Amino acid sequence: MEAILEDPAAVIRKQVDKAKAELMAEMKADGVEYEERIERLEEVEHPKPGKEFLYATYNEFVVTHPWAKAASVRPKSIAREMFEKWQSFEDSEKVYGLERSEAVLLRHLSEVFKVLVQTVPPAAKTEEVLEAEAWLSTLLRGVDSSLLDEWEKLRNPEFRPEESETLEPAKKIPITRDREAFRRLVRAKVFDVVKALAQRNWSGAVTLVKCGESEISTKELEEKMELFFDDHGFLRLDPEARNAKHCRIAEIERVWEGEQTLVDSEEWLDWMLNLDVDLKASEEAEEVVLRWKGIGS
Repeated sequence: MEAILEDPAAVIRKQVDKAKAELMAEMKADGVEYEERIERLEEVEHPKPGKEFLYATYNEFVVTHPWAKAASVRPKSIAREMFEKWQSFEDSEKVYGLERSEAVLLRHLSEVFKVLVQTVPPAAKTEEVLEAEAWLSTLLRGVDSSLLDEWEKLRNPEFRPEESETLEPAKKIPITRDREAFRRLVRAKVFDVVKALAQRNWSGAVTLVKCGESEISTKELEEKMELFFDDHGFLRLDPEARNAKHCRIAEIERVWEGEQTLVDSEEWLDWMLNLDVDLKASEEAEEVVLRWKGIGS
């Protein structure tokens, strides 16, 4: 999806700058000569996963569709990188120092989401694609919409946000109505907890979960997870760790039972995170509400 969108120049520049800084530090540590360092830095470009496939496929396509030649493709990895690393909007801002270009990043993510929703045929949407779609939707919904207004002001100084008319409030559709979509939201929220655990952000993990059958403090959680890290090294956050097979959800009336396997470096898969999903509270809050049950081997 990103390859057919315009490059968000401000973000691309930051990606190149970061790649150059990392390469320079590596070359200095290895004692690479100055002239060679400069030459190698000039070859640095932003991440372009799958570029060989994209260019080859596009070139083959334009042979029989010459009208598409002017469009070109622009491989890049911004939304893709954020999804693969399960980064929040704030995470990406910090990684690349995009505080002054946040509207550009938001606009790009919005475009990716729009194209993903409207362009990919429903029959071609796998569970992984639907998960990415749900993740993007949740991310965009959680970001201040005023950033989009700010973007429009940059493009058009005379832009003014539309004043909303006073209308009868529409009847809210419960967030749990679409069961499959809600399950994807649950998996995403559960993995947010896993991400906090992997980063040793104990307070963040506790904040994401309401009190349940066995309330846990940040201190207790830290003590439990130190046992995990002592035995397993680190907690994985890669796509395999996010595989739906590791998150089992039992739909029991108004409270679902969730069990998330913690994928460790050696794939012992012997630790579980147990959470309940409160459907009534989720409908009232219009977001997934998790309740703590337990964690351990």
